[in-house]
Amino acid sequence: MTAGELPGALVVVDPDGRLEPITEALELAGIEPIRSVERPAGVPRSNVAAVLGIDAPASGTLPKQDGLDLFRRVRDHFDSPPPIALYVLRSERTRINELLDAGVDDVIRVPPKREALLTARIERLCGLDPVEPPEQQLESMLESYPETVYIKDREGRFVNISGHSLDNREMTRPQRVGLTDYELFPGDLPDRLYEEEQELLAREETLFEKIEHWVEDGDDHWVSTTKAPRYDADGELLGLVGDVRDVTHLKRQEHALAALHQASRRLIRADDREEIAAVTIDIVAGIDSLPAARLVLDAEDGEGDGRAVEGGGETGEDKRIEERSENGEIAWDETSFERAATSGETLYLADDGSVLTGPQRREYEDTWMPDRGVVGVRLPLGEHGVLGIETPEGLLEPFTIELTHILAANVEAVLDRQRQERRVTRQADRIEQFARIGSHELRNNLQIAMGAVERALAGEDEAGEQALATLERMDRLTSQLMTLARTGSMVRGNGQVDLSEAAGTAAESIDGDLTVLADTSATVQADPDALVEVLSVLFRNVADRDPAATIEIGVIDEGFYVTDDAPTRLDPDASDLFEPVYSETSGESDGSLYLVSVLAEALDWEVSITAEDSGTRIAFEGVVVD
Repeated sequence: MTAGELPGALVVVDPDGRLEPITEALELAGIEPIRSVERPAGVPRSNVAAVLGIDAPASGTLPKQDGLDLFRRVRDHFDSPPPIALYVLRSERTRINELLDAGVDDVIRVPPKREALLTARIERLCGLDPVEPPEQQLESMLESYPETVYIKDREGRFVNISGHSLDNREMTRPQRVGLTDYELFPGDLPDRLYEEEQELLAREETLFEKIEHWVEDGDDHWVSTTKAPRYDADGELLGLVGDVRDVTHLKRQEHALAALHQASRRLIRADDREEIAAVTIDIVAGIDSLPAARLVLDAEDGEGDGRAVEGGGETGEDKRIEERSENGEIAWDETSFERAATSGETLYLADDGSVLTGPQRREYEDTWMPDRGVVGVRLPLGEHGVLGIETPEGLLEPFTIELTHILAANVEAVLDRQRQERRVTRQADRIEQFARIGSHELRNNLQIAMGAVERALAGEDEAGEQALATLERMDRLTSQLMTLARTGSMVRGNGQVDLSEAAGTAAESIDGDLTVLADTSATVQADPDALVEVLSVLFRNVADRDPAATIEIGVIDEGFYVTDDAPTRLDPDASDLFEPVYSETSGESDGSLYLVSVLAEALDWEVSITAEDSGTRIAFEGVVVD
């Protein structure tokens, strides 16, 4: 009989053709003879090595094929049936059990693309693949298994043991057989093991994954031990079977995770970004599983465009916080940090010099790992910065990468929390200042309106119009301040507002004889009420200094400016001109400059001021001007 030749025909019962790929794969593998029939009644009663039927659900126009019914019909077709197997096209595992429990000789679900495995299954079904003797199976397992497996008798002697052993590695397997724990272990450990095992045998109980710890040459080691009673064919207790697995690497990982969790509490208590950076590197230095690390953070609150480590020199170095662990062997690649910060993607530095891009970190999901050796990782921390780790030699283990992802997530969460706390604090401060400055501004306007009403009652024609304009400004200011206090921003608008018209509207509510010269060709993209309110506050400040002053409004690159010739008491060298405290100490008691800065910030504009004895110049940038 040649290779692949069966002692009889393999009869394939294929009612609807779904087993044709299986038949073709077996023919290509040299299995012969194969005969296909459509019904169990078509199976020949002689010269049959085995029968292969089908068990499949309905699919499209193909009907359901009940393999159990087919099996019974084939079995009843013979006086002495050959082996009968079913090829199962169902995915439920319970169906496999159901068919085997019903007496089906074999169940196959190997796809035709696994030609060698499929062929071996059929040869076994047809009796061409003899079972390996149990003694050879046991010997092969004990010699090859990479953990310690042993068999003991009732007295505690080793009857057999695997070639890999955590104890006395210099001893051979035959040398260990017949020994006891007293010959293999020092100290009181043999007594503890003997008493434990005798109690298990007396109770006929199983010890499952007991963790044991010991120190060897100053290093901690852990093993997981499982022991169970073993019996002969008659149920008589013979002794124990057990395995010992080295779980030192798992316990060290557990300890590293616990250390990271404990150390992360320090992150929560950090007061600012500088301390967060320092604590992060301290955490790395304190965990053996983590290699060299470098952390680069935006020195500000991370609310920009995410380019926390972009650039260098004058525009980069003074705007970032950097900490690194002590390891002079690492030449940190600045480009990889910039790329991770800009793209927001995790970068894996491979040992072949390539840089692989991984997906963004997903909480509570397995960390994506590249398919090649990794020596470094760059993890973006949202808009805050980048955490990098790198090993000076060898490769990073998957657990090290996972641990770094966890650390990065903790750092980002703390930075996010601090940013939110700063926002809340700023919001509270803003509300407090609004309550004081806004009430002052409204009182001024109320006094103007009341005076205008009194003049109107006295018969002055323009007084009523002035009162109405002032009240409209009060309503506009109240709406803007309420929106700003509630949301931290103002309606920015995307329409084009004529700059000269907005200036004219703002001037109407000011008591005085101001001369306003505005660029009549310029338009600003903004909410009309917001733009008018900013100009009104500025005009009010100028009128308080000189009711007959001249104001000029013009266009600059990406913005506009407002200048005046009214004398001022502002210190041109002061760094806090837009702070409330400056207004209180300089005589600018109405807080209008602070109010202007807040309104501009809420509109995403940048504001700057140049102050001289002969007047001021305030510039607004980040404004869309046509």
